[in-house]
Amino acid sequence: MPNSVAHTAILFFARRPAAEVQEKTLASVHNKRVLQHLRDHAWRTARATGLPCLIVDERRQQGTTFGERFAHAMQQVFRQGYRRVIAIGGDVPDLRKQHIQRAADLLRQHDWVLGPDLRGGAYLIACTREAFAKNPHLHTLPWQTSYTLKSLLQSARRRQQSVALLSVLHDLNHRSDLSVWLAHHGQHRLRSLLQSLLKTVSNPAYSSVLFP
Repeated sequence: MPNSVAHTAILFFARRPAAEVQEKTLASVHNKRVLQHLRDHAWRTARATGLPCLIVDERRQQGTTFGERFAHAMQQVFRQGYRRVIAIGGDVPDLRKQHIQRAADLLRQHDWVLGPDLRGGAYLIACTREAFAKNPHLHTLPWQTSYTLKSLLQSARRRQQSVALLSVLHDLNHRSDLSVWLAHHGQHRLRSLLQSLLKTVSNPAYSSVLFP
């Protein structure tokens, strides 16, 4: 059981770059390194909050569809004893610890906290254990589509559950997404990293894997 000051956990739901590269192409060259940089950025951001971080990558995900795998991962975190879970992926370069901390604060007053992306999806999905338990059909929603956010909102409201929204951020799913993002973030440190593709990739220690 988590201690009294750790009722909220971060679920890092993202494939390892070796697996992600089979499904996603953000760059014509060094695609794996780009994906690695993005994943490292998300992990460091999560760790910077000081909240417990739990990783569920493709080796630990269970289910046939994305919805099944995601719902199962959320359930596994709640079974660890946490009351609130904040799920993030590894493809949002503008994600900051402030976004996650804001979600943690809002979860004390709301059933759900959602971070909208630019195409109708969600880069962050957070909920309480009670809200999750009252939504047994979460896995059937149209995940990874332009209707994901709308469907999450409708599902929560049908159950009279409150929802708070974070600011809209740009996630990266296609090569064109990366090009647009790079063009609009001239002072962003990650932009320099992605453009230079460091010869030596420094990987952070993924030391909080709680699902062996």
